[in-house]
Amino acid sequence: ANAIYEEDADRVAELIRSRMETDGEYVMEYRIKKKTGGYLWVQDVGRRIVTEDGREAVISVLVDISEDVQNRIRLMEESSRDFLTEVYNRRGGEIQIAERMKIPMPYAFFMIDLDNFKKVNDLYSHEEGDRMLHFTGRILKQIFRQTDVVIRVGGDEFAVLAYPCKDMQAIRRKADEVIRMYGEEAEKKYPLSGTSVSIGGIYGSRPRSFLELYKMADQVLYRVKKKKGYCEIWEADQKNGM
Repeated sequence: ANAIYEEDADRVAELIRSRMETDGEYVMEYRIKKKTGGYLWVQDVGRRIVTEDGREAVISVLVDISEDVQNRIRLMEESSRDFLTEVYNRRGGEIQIAERMKIPMPYAFFMIDLDNFKKVNDLYSHEEGDRMLHFTGRILKQIFRQTDVVIRVGGDEFAVLAYPCKDMQAIRRKADEVIRMYGEEAEKKYPLSGTSVSIGGIYGSRPRSFLELYKMADQVLYRVKKKKGYCEIWEADQKNGM
């Protein structure tokens, strides 16, 4: 267990626990740390057995699949990335979210809208607008983790799935940092545009499709857009809530 790459540890533990309770066996892929640094991708095939003296145990076989995984990742990245912003396009984001939702874990999902962005294009040129979109993608990747999913949904609209997400205060600080960094860049380069960032998010643990997440977070964003330039997050799993 200590050899499992830290960002994969919770996912692996939860999947093994759930599969052992239901099927008594599992197959999964994850990263393990190398003594020399970095990590390997392995396929882990395990099953529950009973030893000759009556004790329960788990037999696990690990196979190095690093080369296969890297090839898969490269091909998937080429078809699932937004060329301008270098984050996932909508199709790529939907695939990534569907994979993560197979294992129930707490998460936060944000819809991110660039307020008055049309004025950046109109007043400063579409080339400058493209630069600001690229900047937005860059800060989103910088602020959120590699395991999170950053998506350009289309136009000036982005989305982020923070998964797993056990600290709502930390994730709110990240959202506020996005608003701050975007605002500082806009004020410095495009002061006449009045562009800012509005973020509407939900927090939950129940597995949902991208479309469900989108619709729920968009309700929150609609409320935020009336004032613009701040973040609001709603609890998604409350009985009388969303």
